[in-house]
This record gives sequence, C-alpha cells and structure tokens, in this order.
Amino acid sequence: MKSRPSISFLVLFIAIIFSIIVSVPLIEGKTVWIQNKLVFGTIAQAVACNNENCDHEYDRQWSTAHDSFSLGIPDDASQFWVIFSAKGTIEDEKIRGPFDNTQDICWHYHGSLDYWIVYPCP
Repeated sequence: MKSRPSISFLVLFIAIIFSIIVSVPLIEGKTVWIQNKLVFGTIAQAVACNNENCDHEYDRQWSTAHDSFSLGIPDDASQFWVIFSAKGTIEDEKIRGPFDNTQDICWHYHGSLDYWIVYPCP
C-alpha cells in the first residue's frame, strides 16, 4: 500500500511556495500604449529613452498601420521621454516628455507617410 503525504506537509509546501511568489519583486514598470492609426502600409516606430537626446534606450518597438504596440519603462526610471517616428517619412521625429514614471500612458498616431501627428489618448 502506498503511503500518502501528510496534510501538514502539503500545507507547509503550499505556504513556502506562496511566500516565494509574494516576495518576488515586480520587474516590469509602467507601459506606454501606442495606437497606430496611420494609413495602411505606413510603419510607426517609438523609442522610450532616459532623456530627449536618447543616451539610453529603455525600449524600442514598431508596427505596421493599425497594429497597436507598447513600450515598457522599468520601475527604476524616474522620468522618461518618448521619440516617435515613421519609417521613410520626410517628417521630423516628434519628442515628447519628460514623463514621470508613475502611471501608464497612451498615445495615438494619425496621418500618412508625408504628414503624421501624435497626441495623447483622450
């Protein structure tokens, strides 16, 4: 006959696992959500940086038109800037910031390769 583990052992095991899970710090900080509403075929790109000169990148992402994307900002970054661009455009990059790393934010891309704008989500 096989012996069953005692209930006290199972309770202890579950308590240890729970305490490990609770004590693990969260690595991911805040998120910059980006809605890409550019004309189909246009590629949007955004970079989250430590300053407006982008000496250090936190995250860089891109998407084709109508596919949204996001940038991750680490918790240890107190402030950040976002640099928006479109691949192959004649428009200048658009730099926004500084933002305090206290909450998630959202931005919209609108326009085409020749003329595009970014603005905060309503």
